[in-house]
Amino acid sequence: RFVKFTVKVVNKNGKVLKNKKVTFKLSGKKYTATTNKNGVATLSLKNLKVGKYTITSTYDGCTVKNTITIKK
Repeated sequence: RFVKFTVKVVNKNGKVLKNKKVTFKLSGKKYTATTNKNGVATLSLKNLKVGKYTITSTYDGCTVKNTITIKK
């Protein structure tokens, strides 16, 4: 089963930024995704075990940290 995590990248005026590389970090592993025409980068992961995870998303020096919970 897949889990999707998305982030939307905008500039200081709220305009979406397309074709920008976003780095995700989860459980010590790094992943990258590129924003689409709507400024959304999507990370798809499979086989995550039940539990809580901290995921960080980084773009251009700005990092956001989130906690996700995987339930059965």
